[in-house]
Amino acid sequence: MAEHSYRDGMAVAGAGRAAAARFVPGPRPRTPEPIEALAAARCGFLEAPENRTRPGGRTIRPAAAQRGNLYDQPDPACPEPDRFNTTSVGLPSCAPRTQRLMLDAVKRCRDRLTADGTDLSAYNTTENAADFADLRTALGIGRWNVHGRSYGSNLAMTHLRLHPIAPSQSVSLPFARACAAGSVQVVGQTAHGLTNSVVCSERVPDQVLAQAPQPAFQDRVCCVSDVPDHTARTLPRSTTVQIAGIGHRAVPQSRCAQKVPASFPARPTAPDTTCVAGPGWEPFAITPM
Repeated sequence: MAEHSYRDGMAVAGAGRAAAARFVPGPRPRTPEPIEALAAARCGFLEAPENRTRPGGRTIRPAAAQRGNLYDQPDPACPEPDRFNTTSVGLPSCAPRTQRLMLDAVKRCRDRLTADGTDLSAYNTTENAADFADLRTALGIGRWNVHGRSYGSNLAMTHLRLHPIAPSQSVSLPFARACAAGSVQVVGQTAHGLTNSVVCSERVPDQVLAQAPQPAFQDRVCCVSDVPDHTARTLPRSTTVQIAGIGHRAVPQSRCAQKVPASFPARPTAPDTTCVAGPGWEPFAITPM
């Protein structure tokens, strides 16, 4: 592995080291729907090494520091699995034909990305966390609060573990209102390349979350994705909270699930979980077919 080091979250340039990341001003992204906050926002990209273990390699421009997502340069969108998803509703979930069509979509996505020069082994949580650390330094932000859900929680914990910042005495964490994701499949906006790289290199081989993700044919998808295994570690001190009656997206759907992380910055060793003891059933929406 090539030698590289970090100073206050920034990759240090030098012989045998990855080049330093920097913020590059850019135009506002053209979003499918207007976003009010963008009107007065300072927009741009983080220009960072694609693979920090390979000095002299190409640079990429993650639009939101989390590489492999919409508006990045190069664009990592994978429309092939999206098109499969739009036509798979009526197919038996575990039928050989369904598996064949799904794996073909994943392979076409992977082949196109690698043909464009994308190093899929660099799209992992360690590199993602380094992007965030570099962005903080590049923008001159001394300290910030980190919040994530779903895969974002894995990324947040890795970021805090590898790029720690001394906690401040007073904590201000204005949580934005969580909005449920749209119910319509939009072709070309889901980062399947990043998703498969993370799931197949970090979750499936090491069973990080007690059991591997459940989508059908995931083991076969990982064979097609062909990314190296990255050993994942967990934080020794954590609090696990189970919200009754809700599955994956608990925070947008539960007031209790919103209160627990909101209390965490002030009481990281003992967040307020009193609402978890007896929650009632929350309203829920059924995605239209």
